[in-house]
Amino acid sequence: MKFFSESGYGPIRGMFSIDHLIFSLTGIIAIFMLVFLTHKKNKEQIDKYIKYIFIIVVVLEILKIIWNFVYRTNIELNNWVPLYFCSLFIYASGMYSYGEGIIKKIGFLWMTYGQIIGGLVFILFPSSSVGIQPLFHVLTFHSWIYHVLTAYVGIILIFKNLDSFKSHDIKLYTITILSVELFVYIFNVIFDSNLMFINSPGVVEPLNYVQNIFGSFYPLIIGISQCIGSFLISFGIIKFFKKIQSVKI
Repeated sequence: MKFFSESGYGPIRGMFSIDHLIFSLTGIIAIFMLVFLTHKKNKEQIDKYIKYIFIIVVVLEILKIIWNFVYRTNIELNNWVPLYFCSLFIYASGMYSYGEGIIKKIGFLWMTYGQIIGGLVFILFPSSSVGIQPLFHVLTFHSWIYHVLTAYVGIILIFKNLDSFKSHDIKLYTITILSVELFVYIFNVIFDSNLMFINSPGVVEPLNYVQNIFGSFYPLIIGISQCIGSFLISFGIIKFFKKIQSVKI
């Protein structure tokens, strides 16, 4: 089946095409529908769903790795090692579902402050998906499902835990995310990879502007942006939801 082949089915129409519109629009609708269908569930039920989602994304990632080794002609670490910013959702959902204490807390913070932004940004700007492969491609569908679930879990956890968020969350979130980014940067240098797009822009075209402006400081700027930027945007969203809640009360 062409759908599972390296080239996929159909042409690569790229960004800002009808494929991009379909990918983003259906993704936003799917996220909205998942939130709508589960927003009245209690925390225990939501946590149970997240356990199922953790299993789903692990299976999806394993299948993606197998596909890369079976079908991709020139396989690189960038193609299959799950160490991108959005990949943290796999580890975060596992830590939240099965961890205790600070491990569970880190998983919670990663999903609510980081992965909600990563998921939404990718759904709206899928440059490493429909930007480089057809809409009808197994990896495009993988990316769509994965990032819809990523954004959904972040949103529903915020809805169910509005009173749990504090400004000092930035300490634990920043320390852990920056530590992961530092590890990934060193990993990239050693193995000549570009995971998290933290060493160079790669296929994410807008990041070229960042590199042109900041030059050799590009990794530092991207690392801080992914960490602090995601936290501040998410914290703003949380404050907005809190205001809505207080108005309803």
